[in-house]
Amino acid sequence: MAHDRKMQDPNVPAEAAPEAEASPTEAAPAAETATVSLEEAPSSAPADEAVDAAREAAERAAALAEELERLHDRYLRLAAEFDNYRKRIERERAELTTRAQAALLEAFLDVFDDLRRAAATPATSPEALQEAVTLIARKLNRALEAAGVEVLDPAPGTPFDPRWHEAVRAVAASSPDEEGTIAQVYQPGYRLRDYLVRPARVEVRRGESA
Repeated sequence: MAHDRKMQDPNVPAEAAPEAEASPTEAAPAAETATVSLEEAPSSAPADEAVDAAREAAERAAALAEELERLHDRYLRLAAEFDNYRKRIERERAELTTRAQAALLEAFLDVFDDLRRAAATPATSPEALQEAVTLIARKLNRALEAAGVEVLDPAPGTPFDPRWHEAVRAVAASSPDEEGTIAQVYQPGYRLRDYLVRPARVEVRRGESA
């Protein structure tokens, strides 16, 4: 009887009943929630791609900056080389001009010496003075020829050539054959090879209708 009372004693707490196991219906939503949470978790792939793209862009920018600096240095070197080349050409041109002038002057030094001697020596007679002037003129012509200078001193009757002659006066031709010919030379001209230094100033015969 005591045993029965013990089992039935309301003052004695009953043993806690074990928790009931979750039913399959209750477990399914939890599993689904976990799956959805995993799927909705942000992926790190886009961030990694952005980092890689930024790294590649920085590398390309660094490479372009290096190439730009290399090209700039090359430009500076080429500019310096061209400036040196230009200065050397100008210096050589000036030296050539000076040498040509010195050579031309040397060809006339003897003529100048003869002129000074003739001026310092009293002429004994007009014939002696004329002979000295003639000798100097011949020497001057030889110096001009040596320098490549041709004297343009056309003889009367020579056809007028506008390339080398300048008409300063016209006179009437006595016959049709004389038209367009030189009647007189007022001042000889000079030509250095094919370059006209000074045209010969001449008088030209023209027809009555000219």
